[in-house]
Amino acid sequence: MIAPNIKIINLKKNIAEKDKLIVFENNYSLPFKNKRSFFITNVKGLRGDHAHFKCKQFIICLNGKIQFEWTNTKIRKKIILNDFTKGIYIPPMIWCSQKYYSKNTVLLVFCDRPYEKNDYIHDYDQYKKIMKKKYD
Repeated sequence: MIAPNIKIINLKKNIAEKDKLIVFENNYSLPFKNKRSFFITNVKGLRGDHAHFKCKQFIICLNGKIQFEWTNTKIRKKIILNDFTKGIYIPPMIWCSQKYYSKNTVLLVFCDRPYEKNDYIHDYDQYKKIMKKKYD
């Protein structure tokens, strides 16, 4: 475990002579039942910069390189994602951002909830106040 509740998960892979194949079957590889999936591409710079009240996420960098940063206001960590055989599990109430290093980078995201506008916390000062109330 890298920080409270954040986990790096090695995905089960099948390797042929020239290909790598990762299969997501019956949510076997995910730490929750998938309700929504999306990918982000053609971005250079910063994305994310928010937390979720309830949503759990699992992210994989399919191509390129991303610096993934997260905090719970007590601990701040960074990791480089550039291998599609590893994913990061993000529980609710973790503030995250991603720095994309090139336009050919592709990030795949699995979520345990459908999109809910009210589940997002976009203001870091508000997030800190919520976390202080909740955990202090």
